[in-house]
Amino acid sequence: MRGYVDRRLVVAGGGDELEQRALYGPTGRMEFVGPVGKGTLHPHAYDKPVMERLWVLSEQETGFSWGF
Repeated sequence: MRGYVDRRLVVAGGGDELEQRALYGPTGRMEFVGPVGKGTLHPHAYDKPVMERLWVLSEQETGFSWGF
């Protein structure tokens, strides 16, 4: 649709209403479908040692390193 801007794109681009340490996406059944809003962010998602292990594993499995 010409002239149509999807709110999800605007929010993803850094809308002022966004909270730190929040997950935004579908809010319907199992957070896979439905309108966009604040979803469920479980504590392990921002656990520093878990994040570091996931980053290292991701680089190993993809064979790509960002170098920072």
